[in-house]
Amino acid sequence: MKRLYYLADSIQSLDETVEDLHGVGIEDQSLHVLGRDKQMIKDHKLHQATAFQELDISYSTIMGAALGLTIGLSVMATVIMVQLFSPTTMASGPMLVSLLLTVFMGTLVGGVYGSTHKNHNIARFSESLSFGKYLLMIDTRGSYESVSQGVIKNHKGIRAAGSDELLVPAFA
Repeated sequence: MKRLYYLADSIQSLDETVEDLHGVGIEDQSLHVLGRDKQMIKDHKLHQATAFQELDISYSTIMGAALGLTIGLSVMATVIMVQLFSPTTMASGPMLVSLLLTVFMGTLVGGVYGSTHKNHNIARFSESLSFGKYLLMIDTRGSYESVSQGVIKNHKGIRAAGSDELLVPAFA
């Protein structure tokens, strides 16, 4: 899945573009709008970006879990190495519980951290958004990418601003 980014100068140009995208079969679930004036987005009945799209929750949660797993495995390896040269041993149950606990804590800390930071994919648009522009994000698969690009080329006041591959479509 690919996410296409477009910057719109006004809510009216965005409104017209979204209407035309609906006309070619692209549904609201694939369209996400982000802007400084959230009430204006609601008033125009546009599909507003979710917290998972606006903030870095999913990415930071995954990174936190990976860091927690790395730390947990490192601690387990250290305990196992110490046990090789020590007469005492530790049961595998407590080691497994400590591994799961570090993964859980890493996931929790990552999620909290991500909820306080802008999504790393849209941070590059912060300046434009602060000047009152709107960001249209379109999630596409296959032929819909060229269809949506074709529709947007016909609109003034909206321009292409990049694209990203979505690795975790569940959080799209």
